[in-house]
Amino acid sequence: MSVTTSPQSFQRLCSQIDQALAQENWEALTSLDAQCRQALKAAGEGQALSERLQSDPALGQALIELQHSYQALVNRCQQHRDDLREELVRTRQAGKAARAYSQT
Repeated sequence: MSVTTSPQSFQRLCSQIDQALAQENWEALTSLDAQCRQALKAAGEGQALSERLQSDPALGQALIELQHSYQALVNRCQQHRDDLREELVRTRQAGKAARAYSQT
């Protein structure tokens, strides 16, 4: 399977990430993460990426936008993880309190 590394393909990935993030569609985000990794790897193959960026400023701008979208994704995932951790702690504490109450 060939991976497209045009500025438009990176912009499309940004839009898809932003949309999936807004919907908290974790399955789509997992797939988009893999697509991003493949596209970035492909962008660095062959002609050196630094040369491509010099000859195609739109690609550089698209990669910056992708970085921003990806950072928002990472931040949201970390926040979601922290929220789940707090919920688990509260659930465990409530279970302990219920067991302590039932033993008295």
